Amino acid sequence: MYAIACADETMRAKVPLLEVGGSALLIESAVICEFLEELAPGDNPPSAADKATARLFATLAQPTLSFVPILQANIGSEQEAKEVASLVERLRALDQFLIRYATGQGPFLLGESFSLAECSLAPFVQRLVAVLPGLRPQINPLALLEEAGLARLGRWMQAVTQRESCVATLPPTQELVDSYAKLIERMRTAAA
Repeated sequence: MYAIACADETMRAKVPLLEVGGSALLIESAVICEFLEELAPGDNPPSAADKATARLFATLAQPTLSFVPILQANIGSEQEAKEVASLVERLRALDQFLIRYATGQGPFLLGESFSLAECSLAPFVQRLVAVLPGLRPQINPLALLEEAGLARLGRWMQAVTQRESCVATLPPTQELVDSYAKLIERMRTAAA
């Protein structure tokens, strides 16, 4: 189905994939999230500017939340320390984005509203918070935020990871940790 949806049979299948009424197949998380937001905008739909801000934050944050380079480095190595420092600097940029552009007093990008940004980024945030300390117990992303003084981003990440709908969709932590351990092993084998 993925090859049909993207019209490229050589593409490796990914999730998610959403079949819409038998007439369309949607792929890519951001596309599906935007579709669902349009389908059910809620009681207080975001403005065009808020939607654009949410899309921008999701686009910028997704690669920023990558922690795989840390896991690829040897434990306790200079490379690991370099990758952790790089992650903290990328997180600093997200913290600044939230300080500048978040609206309202709530913990999310759009105040109390769980927006397209949070919907798109929740899986990445959840994995960062669960998997990194699961494989590197000495590296806790939430502690890194606190040590670096990134309070706004810390508040946002806590709100996302503790939201009931996000918690309900997260696979068991050990399953995630084991999956990433296998991924890193495959990457190391392929690189050898």
